[in-house]
Amino acid sequence: MIGLALTLALAAGDAADPLAPAWSGKVQCYAPDAARKTCVSIGGYTRGPNGAIDNRAVVLVAKSPLIVMETHTPVRLKAGGAVCGPMTQHDIEIAAFKINGAPAKPEEAQRLRAVLIQQMAPMFGHEACTTFTSAGDHFTAHATDNGKPMGPDMTVTWVSEPEYRVAP
Repeated sequence: MIGLALTLALAAGDAADPLAPAWSGKVQCYAPDAARKTCVSIGGYTRGPNGAIDNRAVVLVAKSPLIVMETHTPVRLKAGGAVCGPMTQHDIEIAAFKINGAPAKPEEAQRLRAVLIQQMAPMFGHEACTTFTSAGDHFTAHATDNGKPMGPDMTVTWVSEPEYRVAP
């Protein structure tokens, strides 16, 4: 599971409104490969009623077979440009999975959920936050779990989703 916890964490753009590019249709590409137009995960955001923000995360779970998970989680902006949201078991229980580009069969999805729930259990109920620092034409994502650093920092850039896909 390549950085699953980190890629489930959330990302941002600039401190005033770190999600500003999302409001014009852009998505965040984690660990971008511009030549292949791939990301290890893609984070998209939409506004809902009463200021709610939904984070759609498409995450590389395994390389072979290629397994991709899609989750939807509520997030909020905090002081300092942090994008934060809870990590919950429910997010994994309702996640959608694709195996080699095809929707997972129900029994496959159940097995994947069981493994991920077991692996991620120590993080459930915690608040994941991500802040960004500008690094030229991209950003560096700094993720935390209840305020403690979570995994290595990652390179993130805003892209048009139809042009990029999640792949190893």
